[in-house]
Amino acid sequence: MDDYASHPDGGYLDADDAQTAIAVAEILAVAHGVAPKPVQLDGIDAAGYVSTLSPEQKSWVLAALERAVSDSDTSELYELWEENGPEDLAAWRAPILSRLASLKTVG
Repeated sequence: MDDYASHPDGGYLDADDAQTAIAVAEILAVAHGVAPKPVQLDGIDAAGYVSTLSPEQKSWVLAALERAVSDSDTSELYELWEENGPEDLAAWRAPILSRLASLKTVG
């Protein structure tokens, strides 16, 4: 996580960093009780993991998540989904935007 959180907040987000932010955001959501625990997190102590993150790392996750779904100028992953067409892009973005909104409410 230190490697990812050390990236500048305003720079272009490559696909790997965007995917990492999406995955960690899901763990944050489960730990804060704003999302049910998916099968992919079986055996993972979400609350325990989240307790190891610094405020800066948590802040990076939210900032990176926002950049990931903003536009093709800020995110390679957005650009890749955009190539699939507007319907696929919207379907990909919707749950991430919802997750971002719910995480902003828990601080």
